[in-house]
Amino acid sequence: MDAYEHIGDYTKGRLSDTDKLTFDSVLSHDKELQLLVDNYQQISNVSEGLLEIELLGEVKEVGHTLGLVDKWKYLKIILLIIFLMCIVYFVFLN
Repeated sequence: MDAYEHIGDYTKGRLSDTDKLTFDSVLSHDKELQLLVDNYQQISNVSEGLLEIELLGEVKEVGHTLGLVDKWKYLKIILLIIFLMCIVYFVFLN
């Protein structure tokens, strides 16, 4: 059993009794594995954050390629103009 491949399953309680005993045995002698298990949640959160940042970059790149970003820019400008027109209407005509 390669304990390093089962850290996530170990921390989430998904190992069989036999595998858990094997993992615990390896864990008791391997300081690096102990450190990884102790910090697994933080390492997992950082890893997920990095993947999310990478995915957002990919989405933005595709948006630029398809010209979608510019369309949102114009929509925001149009909505702002409509909003300002409503304010002017209610201020000066009421």
